[in-house]
Parts: sequence; structure tokens; C-alpha cells
Amino acid sequence: TTTPTILAHAGLATTDMALTAFVSATLVASLYWASKPGWRTSAIFGLTIGLALLSKFSTLAFLPAAWLLMYAAHLLLDWPGFLPALKRAVKLLPWVAVSTAIALLLVWAGYRFAIGPVDYLRATLPAPAFFTGIHYVYLHNGEGHLAYLLGRLSQRGFWYYYPVVLAVKTPLATLILLAIAIF
Repeated sequence: TTTPTILAHAGLATTDMALTAFVSATLVASLYWASKPGWRTSAIFGLTIGLALLSKFSTLAFLPAAWLLMYAAHLLLDWPGFLPALKRAVKLLPWVAVSTAIALLLVWAGYRFAIGPVDYLRATLPAPAFFTGIHYVYLHNGEGHLAYLLGRLSQRGFWYYYPVVLAVKTPLATLILLAIAIF
């Protein structure tokens, strides 16, 4: 939180810091939920998912990717076997339904309980602007936008953007602490 680039970006009126906060909160809530599923943890988990979804559409990419990595790490560290893992997953399904229902209700509330047509899906759904927004982001990502890095311009971006930004803009003390934390 004291990294200069994060502080500078947090001063801008964008949805990126809300995404950062709510995705982080959702990931922490998911750990509590997975260790102790119940009404309370499912409600908190659902609320954080809903808030993350309302903060930015990128949540739809970040959360599943993070959960897959978290689950893969869990399985690598403590593989219970296929049948116990499957039984655990089935046992969690009712709590998944509770969290999902709360998240969807919160998203719907965020869009003022609107119901209407979603043209590209040819359906009438709750929170139609949510689905339309997802579609616009998908179309935008297909076209790309102008990006600049190390004196070059690109319509599609750069695969090495984040490693360069991490190396150049992150204070050395933070990089050293990160390296120590990994081990």
C-alpha cells in the first residue's frame, strides 16, 4: 500500500483500486469459506463476490484464475485423493448456491433491480446493463487500444508489459521482500 505507483494510481478516479480491494477481499473470504462453510461465511463470501463484480468486469477473469491457482496449490500441498476431493466438492455445493445467490442479488441491486432485454443473448434478464457491459468489454478487447511501452506503440499491447513495469516501477526494497517471501 505504500508503493508509489499504487499510491499515485489510487488518487485517480478509476475502478482499478476498487477491483483490487474487492478481489483481495473475495480471495480472503473464499479461504475462510472453504475452511468453515456455513451461513455466515457463505453470506460474506457472496457479498464480496457481488461487490467485486460491481467494481469492474475484469473480476470475471481475475477471480476464477486466482481460485484455480489457489486450489492447485492446495492440492499440491495436501492431495486427499480423488474421491475425498469429490465428496468435499459435493458437500460444498449448497454453500456455493447460497454465496452465488447473494452475489447475484447484490449485482442485481447494484443495477437497481432492472429487468430487460439483452440483445446479443436474445433474452430478457435481470441487470441487463451488466451483461451489455460485459459484451462491450469483450468487443473492446477484440479490437484492442493504443498502448505505449519503451518507446514503442502497439494496438495489441505487449506480452512483457507487466514484468517490465514490475521491474522498473517497484522499489528495490519491495522486490527484495517479495523474493524473501516466496522462499
